[in-house]
Amino acid sequence: MRMVQGRLLFGLVSFLILVAVAMTSHVYKTRIDPFASIEHFLDGTSGLNDPATFASMAIDYFRLGHIGEANRFAATLWPPGFVFLEAGILKLFGWDAPLPFILQILACALLAVTLACQRELFRLYVNERAAAILPFVIFVFPIARAFLLEPLGVVYGETYSVSLFVLACTLVVLAYQNGSTWMAIAAGVALGGAAYFRSQYELIVLAMTGCAIPVLLWAMMRALRSRQDAQRSEYRTVVKVVLGAIVAAHVVMLPWRLHNYTLGFGPTWVQTSQIVIKNSLTSERELRSIGGAFVISGGGHLACKFEPSYCGKSDKKLFYRAFFHHLGDWYKAKISLLPVFWSPYWNTSSADGFAIREMVADTIFVICLLLIVPLMVASRRAKGWLMVVWPAVSFYGAFFVIFSLVHFETRYFYLIKLFSFTLVVILCCMTVRVRRHPGEASFMDSGTR
Repeated sequence: MRMVQGRLLFGLVSFLILVAVAMTSHVYKTRIDPFASIEHFLDGTSGLNDPATFASMAIDYFRLGHIGEANRFAATLWPPGFVFLEAGILKLFGWDAPLPFILQILACALLAVTLACQRELFRLYVNERAAAILPFVIFVFPIARAFLLEPLGVVYGETYSVSLFVLACTLVVLAYQNGSTWMAIAAGVALGGAAYFRSQYELIVLAMTGCAIPVLLWAMMRALRSRQDAQRSEYRTVVKVVLGAIVAAHVVMLPWRLHNYTLGFGPTWVQTSQIVIKNSLTSERELRSIGGAFVISGGGHLACKFEPSYCGKSDKKLFYRAFFHHLGDWYKAKISLLPVFWSPYWNTSSADGFAIREMVADTIFVICLLLIVPLMVASRRAKGWLMVVWPAVSFYGAFFVIFSLVHFETRYFYLIKLFSFTLVVILCCMTVRVRRHPGEASFMDSGTR
């Protein structure tokens, strides 16, 4: 009972801290009135295209109960989670509800749950005080406060997908440590929920499903070969957790797949890939004429650039043919853009405090990326290691595919930065635990001997 009360207290304190940060943080110059109604995003004064589209679709659900004709195409480009959330806010609080403020409060509540679970994860490897502090370290970086808590961040809806994904990754480890099928199912629900807020998480789910196959085969083989009951039980737990999480995620995502199937789109999650292919097969002049300069600057026009005869066509086979026939040049072009979009301030002579802080933070994130593989190797004997590495490898594999094919935007890199830092902190804790307690039961060592 005391343990439950402690967890609830930590969650409540986390929520209050996050609300305080959300209300006082002003990282970027562009600001949104947190008490603005949904009309603010429709009249054009906000200058935010995606939030305006979300607001318009939410109003359709609020008034009509379904997507209107004007938003029919836009509804195929995004999963419905954030739109449903905004429509629900309108239903509960009315037309004049302070939309950004309510989104901030809900984001803080979800983040508080995530941080409370992260605390339980850190407690496996470090002392109580460190476990209570480490979940908050990410908010030292301005990008985390702006992206996850400020009004300008929450109106894009990515706070919810990020929180749910990190929660899913955390619950996977906790499910393994506790041998809990229900916790594994909860992880899958969170993972599937993340996909409802942002489409890239569907690809992460597919990557985790693919990576789960060798993990399951390995665990089942080790279970069959193990002579000790404790070892067999451990490998069976791996199978139970991985299957529970993956199956739950796909079950959660099934309704939207069926919805798209009934509309004639097949079981696909969104139709964004069609836009990506069309843009890549469009000439630079035509892209500029329709306001697509950002696609060109982000490397989203490469199929037409490398194969001029393909320009103006729409066959996806031509897109992939251009990609594979010019693989070296394609990645050379993409890699040349990475510094610009990873940290725009690296290429500026500005010496103001904000630019310097951003450059320092982005440099730290690069260091974190470089440390991931060495830390994975160093922590490989830690219990629960595979449950940390499985989602992480899937995450980076999915984003490698995404960034290979989709044009770059600066905000697309925010998630990689935050996830990489969080992963490095966890791996460091696991490494320290292994070094200080080498005699503890090791997952990677617990095979047949």
